Amino acid sequence: MTDIAEAKERAKDVDYLIRTVFGTEEGKRLMVYLEDRFLMKPVCPTGSKEGHGYWREGQNDLIRQFRAAIKRVEMGAYE
Repeated sequence: MTDIAEAKERAKDVDYLIRTVFGTEEGKRLMVYLEDRFLMKPVCPTGSKEGHGYWREGQNDLIRQFRAAIKRVEMGAYE
């Protein structure tokens, strides 16, 4: 198996793992919490320290990546 094929297989495995975790009732509740806690807050409120916006955007990006992984699995991207 090539490095590219191995990387694709790992990405698929992680997507399925994320979907499995967030597919449970507890996981769905956790996702709602994460979205409310991070995505629904301003990235860089007035008075924030330099670099705060980058930190916050990184938090938001992780949640977006989780959502994208769930969507890929649910839409059948690996079938």
